[in-house]
Amino acid sequence: MSTCPRCLRTGCRSVERRGGKVYVYYIHYDSKTKWKCYVGPKEGYTHAEDLHRLSLDNIEDVDYVEVAVNSINAYLRKVALNGGDKARKEAVRKLEKLIKYLQLRADELRKEVRSESIDSSVDLEELFSKLVLY
Repeated sequence: MSTCPRCLRTGCRSVERRGGKVYVYYIHYDSKTKWKCYVGPKEGYTHAEDLHRLSLDNIEDVDYVEVAVNSINAYLRKVALNGGDKARKEAVRKLEKLIKYLQLRADELRKEVRSESIDSSVDLEELFSKLVLY
């Protein structure tokens, strides 16, 4: 038994093969019913990934920071290729707002980590180095 990443209830992880593909589910039971939560394909979605450069994996394998960085990079590429001065200024405003928000969250996490006496290094430099600014 483990925690289902979709509904956060306790369930049994199940891997099922259908039509040549392998899918991940979590099976839940209560006193009268049985139901499944669909988590995603075991190997990720293949066709959709090519359309927008986001990695589409099942919920268990998602690296949310990587997804966010890839999304921001796609947005910046779009603005660089198709946006005028107004769109570029708006992109800068959004990025500055995001940076402030991330810094506040990192500071909050540092405080939480210090109270738990664990190494408190949250490296935003590494995150920002992944952003490809155009």
